[in-house]
Amino acid sequence: MAAPAPRGYKAPRVSDYDDLTDPVQHVKRFENALATGDPSSDAYKCRLFRNTLTGLALDWLDEITQGTIQNFQQFFEQFRTKFGTSKTTSRTIHELWQIRQGPDESLRDYVDHFLKMNAEIKDTTDDRSTMIFVHSILSGGLYDSFVDDIPKTLMEASA
Repeated sequence: MAAPAPRGYKAPRVSDYDDLTDPVQHVKRFENALATGDPSSDAYKCRLFRNTLTGLALDWLDEITQGTIQNFQQFFEQFRTKFGTSKTTSRTIHELWQIRQGPDESLRDYVDHFLKMNAEIKDTTDDRSTMIFVHSILSGGLYDSFVDDIPKTLMEASA
């Protein structure tokens, strides 16, 4: 798609996409960057998006026959179809149940690990996460304090 840049428009900076990360997240970052500037035509969005591709993703784009993509939505669908297997999958509550504080792992490191994993889970509640957290830490100071005063929230438990 040939499209001139709007007069005075400065293209937003977006990190490059190779083919190893989630293509949907990349498009979201790209569209968010565009939203901070001049709303552009579909043709110009496609032209700008090309500049964010590297490696196999750029090779893929070079193989598309010119004129076969009519708008940015169609371009996005083809991009997502091609690189959809690189999409990150969300973790499940079952994975959260599997982690435990290691014998040589500091409590702070474990809390950070647990909270990061918990943030990647879409189908959990604070009550459930708190219960799992309490049961996953090693017995000792913090665990023993939970016996008398069970935390009501994950934030309270991990503080």
